[in-house]
Amino acid sequence: MSEENTNPENWTFEPKENIQPAKTEKKRGNVVNYIVIAAVFLMVGFLLSSMTGITGQFIGTSKMSADRVSEKIVNFLKENPSLEESEISIESIEENNGVYELMLNVDGQGYPSFASFDGRFLFPNGIDMDFEEETLIEPAQQEPQTFPKTDKPAVDLYVMSFCPYGTQAETAMLPVADLLGDSASINIKYILSNDGNGGVRSLHGDYESEEDGRQLCIVNEYSTAKLWEYLEVFNGVCSKNNLDTCWKEKAEEVGIDTEKIETCFDGKGLDLLKIQADLSEVNGITGSPTLLINGVRYSGSRTPEGYKNAICSAFTDPPEECSEVLEGETVQASGQC
Repeated sequence: MSEENTNPENWTFEPKENIQPAKTEKKRGNVVNYIVIAAVFLMVGFLLSSMTGITGQFIGTSKMSADRVSEKIVNFLKENPSLEESEISIESIEENNGVYELMLNVDGQGYPSFASFDGRFLFPNGIDMDFEEETLIEPAQQEPQTFPKTDKPAVDLYVMSFCPYGTQAETAMLPVADLLGDSASINIKYILSNDGNGGVRSLHGDYESEEDGRQLCIVNEYSTAKLWEYLEVFNGVCSKNNLDTCWKEKAEEVGIDTEKIETCFDGKGLDLLKIQADLSEVNGITGSPTLLINGVRYSGSRTPEGYKNAICSAFTDPPEECSEVLEGETVQASGQC
C-alpha cells in the first residue's frame, strides 16, 4: 500500500480556544470525542506502519529532524484543497515523551499537535491520562480587576486586522463603543513590528498590514466612530481572497470615499503604521487581542457586558449608560494570534 493512502483526508482542527476543561461532564465528553479521533489514527498506524509497539517512541521508525518534519506537515496540509489558500506555519516544535510536540498555526489560530519522529503521523491534541480528579472541578471565580479611575477612560484595543480573535474582540466592543460614545476614548490600535529597513511587518503578511493602514486612514480622514461603522460590515465578510474589492464595497456601504482612503494610504500610510509599531513595542504588546484600560491590561471575558463593566469601573463618575445591560455570548479569553 502506498504512503499516500496512509494520510487521513478528513483531518479536522479544533481551535484550542474551543477546548474548555470545565465541569466533569464536559471534560469526560471531550475525552470520549478525542478517543474516537485518536482510535482512527491509531488503527491507521497499526495497519500501515512498521510500528510493533510503543516504548517511549514509535519502534521501527527512523528519526527526521524537527525542521524536516515541520516542512513535511506544512506541505501535507497545503495539499488539502480547503487549506491551499491558508497561511500555515509551525510556531514551535520540540521533543517530548517520544514524539514531536508542536504548535501548528493555521490562519492565525493555534492547534497543539503531535507528530511521530519519522514524520509519518500527525496527531491531534494529546490527553494526560494521569489527571487527578480535582482537575475536573470548575475553576474558582477570578477576582475582579481594578483600573485607575479617570474622568474619561482611555481604552486601547490592540489587534491584527485579520486575526480571528482580534475581530471577535472588535465585534464584542462595538456595542460598548456605541453605548458609551464620547464619554470614553475607545480606540483600535494595530500590532505591528518594524522590519529594520524602514518598513513594518504584520503576522499574517502584507495584506494585513495594508488593511491596518487603510483602517488607520479611515480614522485619520473621518473618525474613530466611522471606523467602528466600517468594522461592523467588514469583519467576517472580507478576507485575503476578496480583499481588493471587498474593502471598497464595505467602505462605500458606510459612506467612506475610497479614493480619499487610498490617497491617505499612499501618502501617510507607512508613517501611521510605524507609529503603531512603535506603540506595540513600547507597550510590549504582541498578542491579538490585547485590551488596555487606563494603561492596565484587561483579562476578563470578551463580551460586550464584560468590556462595558471593566470600562465603567475606570470612570471617576460613571455615566448613566453604564447601568444598561449589554447582551452577548460568553467567550473565553485565552485565544490570541
